[in-house]
Order: sequence, then structure tokens, then C-alpha cells
Amino acid sequence: MLRRALTAVGVAGLLVLVGACSDDSGGDTGAPVPPQTVPSGSGDRCTDEPNDLDLPVGVDPSNVAPFAGIDLLDVAAVVEGDALAITFTSAGPIDDVPSPTFVVAQGEPLQAVSFELRLTRGSDGRWEAVLITWPSSREEREPVALDVVVDGSTLRTSLPLDGLPPIARTMQFGAASEPEEGLVVIDDCSNLTPG
Repeated sequence: MLRRALTAVGVAGLLVLVGACSDDSGGDTGAPVPPQTVPSGSGDRCTDEPNDLDLPVGVDPSNVAPFAGIDLLDVAAVVEGDALAITFTSAGPIDDVPSPTFVVAQGEPLQAVSFELRLTRGSDGRWEAVLITWPSSREEREPVALDVVVDGSTLRTSLPLDGLPPIARTMQFGAASEPEEGLVVIDDCSNLTPG
């Protein structure tokens, strides 16, 4: 009697196990299960207080007017159709800033879901864009042809989404100027580290 009860419990357990391992059609189709992907977000927007530049030794804090164009006030990188629309608005004219660089970053370096876009104005006045990604934990830098438009204190561009990892809901934004070799003035804005 005990043996028959144990056998019945064993058969019932086996049926439960087989049922849990099969798909809804009652059997394994043998089709590979696609890897889970990170869902894409809609991007991020950040507002920043004026006059919060990070000034290195050697830059006179009473004369920050030349850097107003990198003093970030409102920045955004949001998905619009099949592109990431990027806007930087600063406290002053961007064209007046010596050697400006603007950065949009997502995630930490060396992660497959991370990227960094650097927009730099060259000495000839033309803007260059470099997209940095880390597929397979290896850094790849790729020049990207983007239409960068500066109108007073606003810089706008857009980056095609193809070739980018899924877009996060929180990003980091930054701007910098190098008025002299070794002197870099910085401002940043991020909802990851407010304040």
C-alpha cells in the first residue's frame, strides 16, 4: 500500500514537471528562445542652475563671462521618430566660448548599453561629432556626420537611433572649454546626481 502511494506521488510529480517544462502547445518546439533585450526609453531632459561652472586653478572666478556658452541651463536628448534629438541651452552665446565640447552620455564606460556622443568645435569653426560605444566591452570611436546648428545660446543636432544601444530614461550631459593647454572649464547636468 505504501509502495503504491509513493508510486502515485512520483508519477504525479513527473507529470507536473513535464507540464511546467513544455510550452502552451503541449511540447517543445525546439525553436531557440530569443535573448532578452533592454526596452528603449524616450530619453532624458535636465535643467541646471546658472553660474555653477567647475573652474580650475588658473581661471579667474570673477571673469567667467567667456564661458557662459557652456554654463548649461536646459539640456535634452529625446527620441523623436528614428533619431535622438539633442539640445543644449546655455547661459550665453556658444560661439563666444573658446574650444567648446558638448557631451551626451548614457551608462558607464565598457558596458554594451552605454554610449557617449562628443560634439567639438574645431579651430576652423566647424563642428565634429564622435560616437563612442563599448560593444563586447571594447571601446569603439566613430566619427559621425551630423548637422550641428548653433543659434545664440542653443545647440541642436540629432543622431540616428540605428547603431545606438537602447535609449535610457536617464542620461548625463556635459560641456567643457579649454581656453589654454591644461585648463579645462566644465559644467554638467544629470538627473542621476541632482544638485
